[in-house]
Amino acid sequence: MIESGIYFGMGEDEYHAIPALSNSGVKQILCSTMNFWASTSWLNPEWEEEESKFMDLGKAYHTRIVEGKETFYSRYAPALVPDDFPSALRTAEDLRNALPDGVKKGGNKTELAARILDHIPDAQIWDLMVEEYQAKHEGKEFLSQNLIKKIEIAAAMIEKHPVLCKAFSGGYPEVSIVWNCRDTGVPMKARLDYLKRQAIVDLKTFSNPFNKPVDRAIAYAVASYKLHIQVAVYHEAVEEAKRMLNEAEVAGVKAMQSILFGEFDPYWIGQFANSEQHEFLFVFQQTGIAPVARGWKFPRHLTYDIGKIAVAEAKRRFKEKLEKFGKDPWVDEAGIQEFDDHDFPAFLSE
Repeated sequence: MIESGIYFGMGEDEYHAIPALSNSGVKQILCSTMNFWASTSWLNPEWEEEESKFMDLGKAYHTRIVEGKETFYSRYAPALVPDDFPSALRTAEDLRNALPDGVKKGGNKTELAARILDHIPDAQIWDLMVEEYQAKHEGKEFLSQNLIKKIEIAAAMIEKHPVLCKAFSGGYPEVSIVWNCRDTGVPMKARLDYLKRQAIVDLKTFSNPFNKPVDRAIAYAVASYKLHIQVAVYHEAVEEAKRMLNEAEVAGVKAMQSILFGEFDPYWIGQFANSEQHEFLFVFQQTGIAPVARGWKFPRHLTYDIGKIAVAEAKRRFKEKLEKFGKDPWVDEAGIQEFDDHDFPAFLSE
């Protein structure tokens, strides 16, 4: 377990490895305790993160919106498109045919390429172009130009919006907060998309395959993905972060240094610690060819209270199973039950 505190710029893998209960963990444990154990890397030795193309593309999109254009292009670059260079020499046969008459035409592609450059210095040799391009963008992930264009259109829907353009500015992206619940002692963690002095901002995509009015589709997404639980966890995280900062300020410089990690502005930290109750803003963006963006605040009303109750129940189950089973599989010990007619969906009789 790493130290409780506020982490700026913590790597995603490092965050996921922290043995603590998170927003996604709360949802898993409410499904079943075994679901939580099986999907948790620090408990299940056979766990493997399912890195899919979809998830990788989601990371790219998230980076561009939340962390900004400069960060995005420091990590990603457009892939070369062969069709953009129709005269490029690609195959060994292309290279041989390009050599002037009287020049030796035997050998492998590397030898042929060197011979061509001796006679045609400005020749476009595809393998060398790719090698040079990759060296220029070393360490970056390559995305298709078409995909980058789509990501830029999605970013424009937010950055050119008269209000949402301010959502991801004035604060810090990807802020990780680690703490122990004061009531239960359960270790907790949260990774906030964007933390402002007085607001938590979270970017969410939603699909709308049936072309519902956008706001109705968003409300459906909130219910389907139980986003009220996320709101409750993140509010607790921010409140605990402020508490840690205010207690450290009284204790002295060393105490403050023990809870703050990464690069940050001390003046901003002071403003954050003394701010009023934080608001929670979701920035929703529709997937597909029409990336409509809408902003929705999540107030601390009944639905939020339902989220807090769910989090409290998840903490209870977490503590109970961790004490009983440790790192062994968390057996779901629910007793035998009896169906009631109201348990079944209406389509059962169809």
